[in-house]
Amino acid sequence: MNYKKYTNFYNFLFLGLVILLLLGGLRLLAALISFTFGIVVSSLPLLLFLYIFFIITRTISKNRKISGYMYRAGDAHNRFVELLIHLLLGAAKADGEIKEKELLVIQNFFKEVLRYDSVQIMWIQDLIAYSQTTHPPLEEVAQEFNALYNEDTKLIALQLIYRVIFSDHVQTPSEKAFVERVAWLLSIPSTEHEKIRAMFVSTEKEMDPFAVLGLTPAASKEDIKKAYKEAVHKYHPDKAHHLGDEFRKVAEQKMQKINEAYHTLIRT
Repeated sequence: MNYKKYTNFYNFLFLGLVILLLLGGLRLLAALISFTFGIVVSSLPLLLFLYIFFIITRTISKNRKISGYMYRAGDAHNRFVELLIHLLLGAAKADGEIKEKELLVIQNFFKEVLRYDSVQIMWIQDLIAYSQTTHPPLEEVAQEFNALYNEDTKLIALQLIYRVIFSDHVQTPSEKAFVERVAWLLSIPSTEHEKIRAMFVSTEKEMDPFAVLGLTPAASKEDIKKAYKEAVHKYHPDKAHHLGDEFRKVAEQKMQKINEAYHTLIRT
């Protein structure tokens, strides 16, 4: 799959051409336009090239900031975020079209929940625009995910999709079908999917502690302790360290839900 690149080779090439035109050929062009249209129009070429010069230099500056951040973050983190953006946009257009409100929800998720700064948000906005342009098939995105990441990382991705979907406290039938398809394509076991789903869906609007640990109300104390140990091993935040601090915090939040469910059940 083709990933978004932030090289400035062609930008510097275009910038050089603009500078050459500004220094040389622009005078001839201005003279021709002045002769044809009059002296008022003769300033337009200069304004046009100055505008192009500004756009290119701004793009170069943006690319340098984003590429600098990506270099510090590492390939595993960068690829995870780009693939995640593709999945989140897939969820946004599950009902037929991507609404502006849904794009804002995705951006605000990275800004408010993951605490992304201005450069990181600039990158996210760029990835959203790139994903809308390239339209990678869901199967291709899932195949890349399966090739690069283990089940622990895919569970984090599924949890993030749910968080964005439920940011408006509503899950539409099309969104439900989409996230179930994603879970199937990523080969996430139905038991693990249900544990994550239970964090967001409840008939009483409260977290079901049995569902979070993958248990039924008939579970014994020993069953609860065993399920808790297995969950701690699977969802320990250290398993997300390769994705960066912000995603480690997401894993910590999942771990907090597991601890809350365990303490609720063990006291009853």
